[in-house]
Amino acid sequence: MYIKAFNQKKILFPDLKLMNDIRTRVKRIIANQLEVEEDMLTDEATLFKDLGADSIDTVELVIAFEVEFDIEISEEDAEKLFSLKDIYTYVESRIVK
Repeated sequence: MYIKAFNQKKILFPDLKLMNDIRTRVKRIIANQLEVEEDMLTDEATLFKDLGADSIDTVELVIAFEVEFDIEISEEDAEKLFSLKDIYTYVESRIVK
């Protein structure tokens, strides 16, 4: 959502509903792919240590995120996605512009 200020510049206000929707969708994907309960999916939960993901799981998750959010995640970027918070932040940055 954009609002024009007096000087006619666009100011971006995050759409909180959209951000919550992203988080819900990310959690659903992770819960389904890793077969874990959604209550285990805290912002600080890590894919490997806390949720038991392996390298194949992460490839499948990246593909699922790409399809769900219609984005492309580079291998370099995927290697930086450790926690759910990392994933939320990344996806939000790619689709909230």
